[in-house]
Amino acid sequence: KVTELVSGEHRAEALGGLSWASLLSGNFEDAFKAASEALAQFPDKSWIKTNLITAAVLTGRTDEAKSRYAAAKEERIGDQTLTDVLLKDLADVAAAAKSDPRLDEFKTWLASN
Repeated sequence: KVTELVSGEHRAEALGGLSWASLLSGNFEDAFKAASEALAQFPDKSWIKTNLITAAVLTGRTDEAKSRYAAAKEERIGDQTLTDVLLKDLADVAAAAKSDPRLDEFKTWLASN
């Protein structure tokens, strides 16, 4: 695995990329594991948090997704809010992996929080 060839922050970045690719290909449990591992090492990677939140929703961990969102919603990713990036990610995953009712339910919840 590529992620075994790198260490430190580069490993977290590689795991973050793997989590995104896994989300787009419908491998939601793999996405959750990769994002969780990356954030365990580097918890300040906000863009990976959006991957983890999305994966949590799609693996039935809705309470965890809500909790993680609540803890991170004030963060910024570049010039965007975490919420804006998360909404775009949810739309991208829905388009790539076919829409899932859990995504729509979570987006509705986001709108009220």
